[in-house]
Amino acid sequence: MKPRRVVMLGTVILWMVWLVLCVLLAQCGTLPFSPSDQPHRQRLTSERGYYQTPRWSPDGTQITFSLRNADFHTAILMMDRDGSNLRPLTRPDEDNFNPDWSPDGKRIVFASMRDQITQLYVTLAPSPEGTSAGVNADGSEVTLLTHFDESADYAKWSPDGTRIAFRGSTRKEIDGKNKLFVMNADGTQIVQLIYYPLGSLEQFEWSPDSTRITFVAKDVEADARGPFLYVMNADGSQIRRLNDGIPGSYFPTWSPDGKQILFAFGIEGSKVLRDSGFYLLNLEDSTRRLVLSDATCADPNWSRAKNLLVFVCDRDSYSGQIFTLDMKGIPNPPSPARPVQPQSLPIEWVVFWGASP
Repeated sequence: MKPRRVVMLGTVILWMVWLVLCVLLAQCGTLPFSPSDQPHRQRLTSERGYYQTPRWSPDGTQITFSLRNADFHTAILMMDRDGSNLRPLTRPDEDNFNPDWSPDGKRIVFASMRDQITQLYVTLAPSPEGTSAGVNADGSEVTLLTHFDESADYAKWSPDGTRIAFRGSTRKEIDGKNKLFVMNADGTQIVQLIYYPLGSLEQFEWSPDSTRITFVAKDVEADARGPFLYVMNADGSQIRRLNDGIPGSYFPTWSPDGKQILFAFGIEGSKVLRDSGFYLLNLEDSTRRLVLSDATCADPNWSRAKNLLVFVCDRDSYSGQIFTLDMKGIPNPPSPARPVQPQSLPIEWVVFWGASP
C-alpha cells in the first residue's frame, strides 16, 4: 500500500474513533468552551498558597479570604477589589478561616481553632486604610458566638443583619454529620434547620431578601449520593431539590436580584463529571446554563453591589489563585445545558501548597 493511502486511511480511522467517543460520551456538538470562548477573568493574587472562601464586602470594594501557608496554618487576609492593599486580618498561628461580612460592613464572623475545638467568632472589620481594632495580637475585640461540642466552622450573615446561619456538628446527631443551624447575630437562640435523612451539609447561602436559604447536602436515604442542591424557607420549611436532582453540585451563591443561583458543578464522590464548571440556574423555569467551563474553580461569591463574581481556581498556577468575573459580560439569553452523567475519573486535588502570607 502506498504511503499516501496509509496516511489517509490512518486519518479516517482517527476521525471514526473520535466520532465513536463523542457518541459514547453524548458530547457531540456540546463540547465545553474553548479557551477563546471563556469569559474574561481577572486574576487578583500571585503568592503561592491554598486560597479559600473569598467574600465581598457589602459595598463591593474589599475582599476577605482564607490562606493556608507552608506550616499548614490558616489566616484571614483582606485586599481591595483589584487585588491591591493586601493586609492580614488575623494571626496565622491561630488557624482562623471562613470569614463573612455583616451587611453593614462593620463586623466579620469567622471560624477559629484557637481553643482546640473549631468555633465561630465575630470581630470588628478593618477600615480600607487598615486602621481598626480588628483582631489584635492580644485577642481583644473578638467575641465567641458558639459553644459546640464538635465544631462550628462555616457561617453566613443574613442580608437583613439579624441572623447568622452556620454549619455545625454535635454529638447528638444521628449520623454525626454537619447540619445547618441559625442563630441571632449575637449568638443566642440557636435553632437546627435540617435533619436526617439529609446528610452532611457542604455549603449554603441566604437569599438577598433573607427569606430563603440555598444549600448543598447529601441524602442519606439515596445511597449516600450527592451532594445535591436544595432551597428552603429561612425557617427550614418547604425543602426542595434543584438542578433536576442531578448530584455533583457545590458552592451555591445567589444573584443580586434573587432570581438565579450560581453553583459549581463537577464532583460526585470520587468522580469528576463532564461539563464541569460554574452554572446559572433560573429559579422561575429551572433552566440552567454553563457560565465558566473550568473544573478547578470553586467557592464563588456574587457581589450584590458590583455584580462581580469572586472565586478560586487552581488550574493556572497549581496554587489556588483568586479571580473575579464581571457577570454583566455573561452572554444572554442562556444557552441550553443538557443533563450530565458521571464519568469515572480519579480526582487529584492539590490541597497544601508551600507559602507564607
